Amino acid sequence: LPPGDHSNDFEVIKNQVRDALLGLVNVAGSDYESSVRILLESGHPSDLIPDVADRLDVRLIVLGAHGQGDSERPRTGANVSRIIRQTRRDALIVKTLSASPYQRVLVPLDFSVSGARCLHAARSLAPDAHFFLQHTCEIAYEGLLHRAGASRQDIVENRLREHADAKD
Repeated sequence: LPPGDHSNDFEVIKNQVRDALLGLVNVAGSDYESSVRILLESGHPSDLIPDVADRLDVRLIVLGAHGQGDSERPRTGANVSRIIRQTRRDALIVKTLSASPYQRVLVPLDFSVSGARCLHAARSLAPDAHFFLQHTCEIAYEGLLHRAGASRQDIVENRLREHADAKD
C-alpha cells in the first residue's frame, strides 16, 4: 500500500469479511445462527488459529485442505500442516465436500486414548453411518530378521505369533 493512513480501508475490508461470514452462516442454515461467534483477527493463520483455539477452549478445529499442488487430489497446505503441529486440540481436515451424509466411515484404532476419542468424534459427526474399525500392526523386526538371515519358517512363525498377540 502507498504510505498514508489506511485504517478506513481496513474497516471496509473487515466489514466485507464480516458480511461474507454472515452469508456463510445463513447458507449453513438458521440452526447455527445462535451458536456462531464471528472473530476477525489479523495475523498469520498458523500462529493465530492455535492461539484462538486455546483462548476459547474449543474442542475441534475444522480446516479445509486446499494446498497448492499439481495433482487432482487435494493436498494439505503449509498453513494446515503448521496448525496441526502447533495445536493440542483435535483437528478435522476437510478435503472434499460431501454431497450427502457420511454412510461408511473407516476408523483406524491403535487402542490408545486418542483412538477412542477418534471413534467417539466420528460417531458424533456421522451418527447414522456404518463404521469399520481397523487395527493395523507392523510385525516387529521382520525386516531385521530378513537381513539377519533368519529362515523363512522362523519369519512366518514370528508373524503368526505377532498376529495372534495383536488379535488378543
